[in-house]
Amino acid sequence: MKLEIKTIGAKLLSPLNALQGLIYRRAVNSTQCLPKEIQTTVEEYQFNGKDFTADLSRKYWSLQTMLFYERVGKLKRELFAILTSRPSEYNYKHVILFLRWMLRCLFLFIVGMIVGRQSIHPLVLPSSPFAFELKKQYDI
Repeated sequence: MKLEIKTIGAKLLSPLNALQGLIYRRAVNSTQCLPKEIQTTVEEYQFNGKDFTADLSRKYWSLQTMLFYERVGKLKRELFAILTSRPSEYNYKHVILFLRWMLRCLFLFIVGMIVGRQSIHPLVLPSSPFAFELKKQYDI
């Protein structure tokens, strides 16, 4: 007896589909549970035929671009504070916090490599002996 991939996939994904339906129904009904101020704003947008979420996203990104220079200034102040501090002021707690930060950076780098390239291994050059096997394995 041979199981098809479609049936296995359907069995694995059916709880997710049910969850998706539940989330959708809750989202449709959630507009009735909004605070009055937001509900009136949403109704005004619907009456005018505009998209509330698109306008909200546009406002969010405009605020983020306004904050960009403040964040650059904050980064400069923090870097200046780091450069002017004395290492003798640090204790083991600072070292542990720094190592946690370095580990977080390494983790984000590896996740970015895996998501962006689908591999953490270096690129295979065409002259590499592994290239022939990869071509044969993936029918390239």
